[in-house]
Amino acid sequence: MVTEGIPNQRHFDWSVFADRDQMSELRWGFIGTGWIADVCSNDLDLTSVNKYAVASRSEETAKAFAESHGFEKYYGGYEQML
Repeated sequence: MVTEGIPNQRHFDWSVFADRDQMSELRWGFIGTGWIADVCSNDLDLTSVNKYAVASRSEETAKAFAESHGFEKYYGGYEQML
């Protein structure tokens, strides 16, 4: 397993995430609407981050995901969101 460049939890300064005001200014975007996105979106509901946009190959899928998970915007292509 390659671990170079991955911060070790014991050495990473997690205090950079302590300021909730700064975290609420961060806008999150998801590329993809699969089960991992579903789990991550549900986890973000426990924080104060802004779930902003989601993109999928299908605009209908992106719209359904955005509506069910509280994202502000949705895109029917990855390039459109980026």
